[in-house]
Amino acid sequence: MKIKSFNSTLLSIYIDRCDFGIGVFAARNMSKGEVILTFTGKVISLREALAKGERSQSFANRH
Repeated sequence: MKIKSFNSTLLSIYIDRCDFGIGVFAARNMSKGEVILTFTGKVISLREALAKGERSQSFANRH
């Protein structure tokens, strides 16, 4: 999965821990309807997403 316009997006968001594990949060006020991120890549099932989430927990626990 790739994030388009990462450099300009970098100033608008940050990644941090939350009650759900790890999340993406706004670092500034956003306009209604503003596109924050656009993802490209393969669409995966919920089962695949949950499996990937379990693997990413080890990443979240290291940071």
